[in-house]
Amino acid sequence: MNQLRKIFILFVIVWLIVPRQARGRETYRYELDFIFIPAVDIVMEITDTIYSENQSLALLQFHTKTRPVFNLFFEVDNVYKTIYDPQTFKAYSSEKSIEQPNISQEIKARYSEKTVTYSNGVSRPILPQTNNIFSMLMHLRTLDREQIESENFPVEIEGSLYEVRFSYCEEQIIPFGGSGILTDKIEIILFLLTPDMPAITEKTDVFYWKIASSEGQKFIWLEQAEPRRIVKAEFHLGLARLVAKLDSGRNEIFP
Repeated sequence: MNQLRKIFILFVIVWLIVPRQARGRETYRYELDFIFIPAVDIVMEITDTIYSENQSLALLQFHTKTRPVFNLFFEVDNVYKTIYDPQTFKAYSSEKSIEQPNISQEIKARYSEKTVTYSNGVSRPILPQTNNIFSMLMHLRTLDREQIESENFPVEIEGSLYEVRFSYCEEQIIPFGGSGILTDKIEIILFLLTPDMPAITEKTDVFYWKIASSEGQKFIWLEQAEPRRIVKAEFHLGLARLVAKLDSGRNEIFP
């Protein structure tokens, strides 16, 4: 009995001191500003998962939901999921559930080495070890400064194939919870490799329409220390400017 008690106490101690990401789970909450006004809550959650044939992979989920005051103008309640290899960041499957004024949509995709196939029957050619837009963000978190400047790889976004490159901008301290986080500011640059490829659907959601495209400028601020959290993201889209920041008060809450 004493031996079982010791094992239990040891398990609890390890659970408390081992970082969350090492236990196979990370959850962060973000606040997205539209023209300097808090408009959308975003939750990012990463967990371990078992894929087909007992493959141990990672599941990344984003849940974006407009705040009540913005629901009067443009209500959004969208969920994006990606299963990917946490070592190579190759995408294995993705799905999105979209509820916004101009579109209600559910669509899934499965990735092989040479093809991505969507649940509406549309297939597109891809390259081996292709990331999607979400696994690419996780890939970026693992790169050091030298790799950021030299790394490039294929990224698939709704049937179109891109090459992504990164440009290191500078170190910046981002205010957070009464103090600050030292970060690396990085620009994400997408080069379209398949310009004549038709869209996989007639309509798409607000995220893919602008943010996940080769248009505009995209910047990510990554925490320099582990676990290399995404602390801030900024998207310049014509006259619009979207800014998402890690929420220090609610970053452990999943809706």
